[in-house]
Amino acid sequence: MRVTVWVLAAIISLLLPLQAHAETYQLYSDNVTGDGAAANVSKKDFKFWTCDMALSGDVSNTTAVSVGITGNTCSPIDCSPSELDTYSPTWVALYSLTPTEIAGKMASITIINVPLRRIRASLVTLTTASGPTPRVTIRCMGVQ
Repeated sequence: MRVTVWVLAAIISLLLPLQAHAETYQLYSDNVTGDGAAANVSKKDFKFWTCDMALSGDVSNTTAVSVGITGNTCSPIDCSPSELDTYSPTWVALYSLTPTEIAGKMASITIINVPLRRIRASLVTLTTASGPTPRVTIRCMGVQ
């Protein structure tokens, strides 16, 4: 019995360092186009990202929503303040929600093998034929 417990403890201690680390960042929440606040990734570089775009409010007259995700490899430790907020003019990901996603008020995208230490989301397009404009919230989870 003692040997079994010791072996099990040894196996668990070997597997624990292999666990993936993940963090979620709310990057944008508004109903006007523009850039959200950037988030510093506090763990090691995350290479895999899943981003959810949630709409709230009346979407019955919303005809187009597109979001952009960008980032860089800077951290406050190894880049100057001006470098921290410098991003490529092209997107890591640019996604337009389908009519079904708009009606369902949710869309998700996955970004694979893109290591980032700083990530930012932007609401690129929000078109409503008439009436109220829905709020768009963008959350991204990074995984090592």
